[in-house]
Amino acid sequence: MASDMNNRTIPGATTRGGRTRAFTIVEMIVVVVILGVLAAAMGPRVAVFLGRGVRGTAEEVAGVMSAAARRDTFTSQRVAVEGDGEGGRVRLVVFDPASGEWREDNLVPAADLGSARLDRVMLDTASLDPANWRVEFPQSQPRGTLTVVVSDAAGRETFVVRLGARASRAVVTPGERGLHDDGAGVIDLDATGRGDQAW
Repeated sequence: MASDMNNRTIPGATTRGGRTRAFTIVEMIVVVVILGVLAAAMGPRVAVFLGRGVRGTAEEVAGVMSAAARRDTFTSQRVAVEGDGEGGRVRLVVFDPASGEWREDNLVPAADLGSARLDRVMLDTASLDPANWRVEFPQSQPRGTLTVVVSDAAGRETFVVRLGARASRAVVTPGERGLHDDGAGVIDLDATGRGDQAW
């Protein structure tokens, strides 16, 4: 019976002199090092992938805002951008004079927020409710600057979508720095320390 136990082997294991071969400490260290290198290489890629999801959402919101700006510029139709933070959509809506109501424009796909959220919505300096807002683009007067802040659920990745008062295209800026840009492309030479220099 004892000799029968010694002749048994674990499937896939090799024997040397009647003893079962196991991993050595050196082999274990090599495996741990390889796994560490793979984790270090893949970690930033996973973070970029997650950030790209929020950036993609911000780009979709910018697309809706840009479509509204172009429609406002080139047509006489009343348009607005409407956000439903709870429903997770930002969409272009048009005014239907026959019914007297706003309806979603089927030609411009709505931006689906997915796992992203609207942190802030501002028209010029006035804050709007991110859960439920509508900004109409008045054709008889200049429109204000529309700013929408999109972030992931944890608040780690943030993108600012900004449509300037005279712009026809919304701009996506990573981080909070887009909130401090006036969107007009104007550089204050005094603020940059070049007030006394000729330009």
